[in-house]
This record gives sequence, structure tokens and C-alpha cells, in this order.
Amino acid sequence: MQAPTTRVHILSWSGQSWTARILRGWLGGNFVYAGWQKLSDPGFLKSGTSSYIGLQLSNFAKGSPIAPFLHAAGHAPVLAGIGTAVGEIAIGLATLAGILPELAALLGLGLSLTLWLSATWHVHPYFLRSDSIYTITWLAYLVSFPMVLALFSKRPTTTTKERNKKPAASTLQEALTDRRQILGGGVIIAISLVLGGIAASVGKSPAPASARKRVAKKASGGTHPKGTVVASLADVQSQGTAGFQDANGSPAVVVSLGGGAVAAFSRVCTHAGCSMDFDPSSKQLICPCHGATYDPAHGAQVTGGPSPSPLSAIKVSIDKTTGEIYQV
Repeated sequence: MQAPTTRVHILSWSGQSWTARILRGWLGGNFVYAGWQKLSDPGFLKSGTSSYIGLQLSNFAKGSPIAPFLHAAGHAPVLAGIGTAVGEIAIGLATLAGILPELAALLGLGLSLTLWLSATWHVHPYFLRSDSIYTITWLAYLVSFPMVLALFSKRPTTTTKERNKKPAASTLQEALTDRRQILGGGVIIAISLVLGGIAASVGKSPAPASARKRVAKKASGGTHPKGTVVASLADVQSQGTAGFQDANGSPAVVVSLGGGAVAAFSRVCTHAGCSMDFDPSSKQLICPCHGATYDPAHGAQVTGGPSPSPLSAIKVSIDKTTGEIYQV
């Protein structure tokens, strides 16, 4: 008599509780989007930009409990960035498609834990750390699988009669080596690479000619015998700020302090290298990534969030005759 074989099927949505379905949809969808967002950012893999992965790894390592790992990844930042982004897409797709769901959840847990200990480690209070929430959410989803629970329990699973006769570890091994699952995993990886390539091409797509002309006209500003014109005082006073590129080509901002005074700073957050935004209501420069805040009226000192130091100041002067602001 031929021994019965255990066949592992793609995880269906109907076979899960509503709690597991919600976790599955949320985690899978967000991980696909996170990977897409990274690769569609034209500066993510480009050295010298504010969102460059190498700069992020360097800033994440400051005070992180996994600093040696981040320093090691910093030796090959582009590879680390591509691996992270494509990995997020693959984990998300596998979770949504139900292919190797336990493995996908375990990898999602590991990646979220890594980001918790690096990207959002310095965010205070701790409950604002988004990656800590993702870590716990992945853990909750992972333990929703009967075979995972069986690893920590002496009680037999009730999935099938065949599984009742075998140790949970054996069942898990069969799930990971089932040919159909391996084939499905290969399809997920292939789709992830294709989506990653599309996202990267979207990020590198040039802006329309008309838009490039507007940006070039606004950014050039002209020159001044004493420096490079970055904005007009009238525009800064009416709008509160004006963005420009400093002498090194990095994003910068000039802020109106009232009474005809202005101050200019780098827009590169000292925590993770994200580009700062100005909040007119609080008159603070705010990082959209992890919530760091800086006060431009007091030398861009840190007023909240995980940043370790103020923004770099940029020396500017005002031509009283023309009202132009120029970088010295």
C-alpha cells in the first residue's frame, strides 16, 4: 500500500480568519508599495542625493545596536538597497499570493526587526516607531499558522490526518520543499524583479521638457558678483521659504525669519538623509520620514525626533539694492 503524501497548497483567503486576512492584506500590500517606492525614487541608488541608500545606512548606524551590520552593508550600498527593495516586493507578493506564507512572514518579521533596530531606533517615544509595529504585526501573522504554533506546543495540529501523524518540523520541511511551492517562489522572485525594474525605470524617467525648463529657470537664478543668487527676498517673505541647491548640488532651503531677516540650511535630515519640509504653522523644518523637527529661528537646532544634530547652516546675504538672496 502506497504511503499517503502531504501536498502543500497555495494558502487561500477563504480558509483564514478575518483577523489573519486583514493582517495579510495590510502587510502584503504595504511591503509591495515600500519596495516600489524605494526603487522609483531617482535618488535612492544615486550617490550625492539626500535619499541615497548609502547616506541612509551611514546615518542609521549612529547609535544603532546593529551598527556593525549596517557598516558592512555600507560597503555595498547599492546592492543592499536593491536587495532590500526587491525583498520587500517579493515578501509582499508571496504574502498576498499565499506562496510559502510561513517563510514570507518569517522574512517580513526579520526585515521589519532590522529596520526597527536601525531606521526608527532613535524615534521617541517608542510607540511612534512604525517598524516596531510592523515587527509585532508580522509576528502575530506568523503565529496564526497551525504548523508554526505546533512548533511551540505539544498538542497535535488538526489540519489533516497526515499532519497529525508527523512532527510539525517534518510538515514544515515538506512545505518548504514541495515542488509547486518552489516553482511558485521562483515566479514571485521573477515578478518582483520585473516590478523592481519597472519602478526603477519610472524613477529615472525624465520630466517633460516644459517642466525641465521651469525647474532650470527657477534653480539657476543667475549669479551675483559676491555669490550665487538662490532666491528673492520678496518671494521668501511671501511664501515663507524657497528651495535651492547649494554649491555642492545638495538640496537646501532659505527661510524667512521676519523683519527682513533670512537663514539658510541644508534640507538633508541629519538622522536618515531625508529631505526636509517647512511647516508654516509651527515655523519648523520637519522630516517626513521619521518626524524630526528643527527650529530655523535658532540655528536649526533639533526640537524633536531622532536627529542627533542640527541642520548644516549655509551662509547667505541679501542685496539691499535688488532684494536678491545669494549664497556666499
